[in-house]
Amino acid sequence: MNRIFRNTIIYLFIFLVIIGIVSFLTQSNQNVKSMSYSDFQQHLVKGDVKELTLQPEGSVYVASGRLATYNKSTTFKAYVF
Repeated sequence: MNRIFRNTIIYLFIFLVIIGIVSFLTQSNQNVKSMSYSDFQQHLVKGDVKELTLQPEGSVYVASGRLATYNKSTTFKAYVF
């Protein structure tokens, strides 16, 4: 019983390390810039926002996306009240 438990823990640890490495490698290429709410509004009115995603987070919404002037690996993040 002790040997089975120990082997299970070792395989679980290896699995978690692999998941961590894959997660790190897939997210390290993105550059996220923080943006104030007023800057976000100005870009929205000008039509500079190329992609936009709104997600609720507590009592506010998180607006994330890409401006037309950004390259493919750069995104923005703004908190909308």
